Amino acid sequence: MNKDKRASAQTELVKPYKNFSVGTPLIKSGIFEHPTRGYIAFPDPNSIKLILEIARKNIEAATIFLKKIDGLLIDITSRMGQVTGKEGKHIIHTKECALKKVSMLRADEKEHFDFFENCITGVTFCYTALECFVNLTIPDDYLYHYEERVSLFNFKFLKIKKRRSLSRDDRRLDLSTKLGIILPEILGVKTPKGEALWERYVNLKKLRDKIVHFKKRNLTRVRQDEFNESLYAEFLSGGFIDVYDQTIKLIEYYYRSSKKPSWLEE
Repeated sequence: MNKDKRASAQTELVKPYKNFSVGTPLIKSGIFEHPTRGYIAFPDPNSIKLILEIARKNIEAATIFLKKIDGLLIDITSRMGQVTGKEGKHIIHTKECALKKVSMLRADEKEHFDFFENCITGVTFCYTALECFVNLTIPDDYLYHYEERVSLFNFKFLKIKKRRSLSRDDRRLDLSTKLGIILPEILGVKTPKGEALWERYVNLKKLRDKIVHFKKRNLTRVRQDEFNESLYAEFLSGGFIDVYDQTIKLIEYYYRSSKKPSWLEE
């Protein structure tokens, strides 16, 4: 049987069926109509695991680069305030950089920018994996209970308790609400809010938001007191390293009272 955990569902025949004997592998398949090739069936992927694997591979690649960064640093403290050019590459430092020591990362350009791509992809897909996990776990018929303030005359407000169906494509509730309130209710576990892993999730969300909602302040800075505000500085400081492991731990948290799905097992 196919052991790839990225497959949506795998089982085997327990009774003979036509020309297929007991034990024949069964894999859930999707099907679509191709414009020129008729109908094509394909193994249906487990979307959560698929996205997690993209995140894992990119975080691992970025971590490998970061581990060898010490061997790629060149001391350029004496060049402060100068412009140095070589083969189209140049280094610019302002007089505001009154630091004790400055090193330049002299990595191969492709490897250097691949690192940033790996960080961006890994962080984004960790967050996306959580969104996918939540949306596929919440039942289509789940009713979300909430309070709504209704305005009355004389500027008074009345709180009314309501409930509505929370379909899997509902975007009116953010991920934090689903992870912190709705999933614990559905799966019968305590909310992870207040736990250390929740703080890790908040850090992941902040990093992901910097990527998705990119602002000028996330660019590389030239003022000394703003250096660490750069998104790329945060990557080079290792702010991404544990995001994949923490994502897995957060998903596993919701199975504290039940058996973990096979795709979560090593």
